[in-house]
Amino acid sequence: MATLSETLLELEQVLDTEERALRKMDAIAVEAAIPAKIELETRLRGLLSQSRAPAGVEKVIRRVRGKAQRNQLLTAHARSCIRGLLELVGINVAPAYSVGRPAPANLPAVRVDTRG
Repeated sequence: MATLSETLLELEQVLDTEERALRKMDAIAVEAAIPAKIELETRLRGLLSQSRAPAGVEKVIRRVRGKAQRNQLLTAHARSCIRGLLELVGINVAPAYSVGRPAPANLPAVRVDTRG
């Protein structure tokens, strides 16, 4: 059975692959990452249910978390771009999910640079 560190490194690789796919807006590659992420999450939950994470993996956990959050931002940005494009050509789309208050409908999509 894989260790916690090995599983985290595998997840990091999957997130890196997913990030490249998101940047290329390659929906097939993004979808292909889903089963691997689900399997790795299940494995991580099992490993962490047996014992606490050792202190040595905290840095890797923070790095993986940052990559997952960056991919989440890229996904939201891609969705916003596609929504804007569809609205430009006159296709009505369902309201987007919003956190807090809804965004005004007249704002264009915003590009977010997550690399610093």
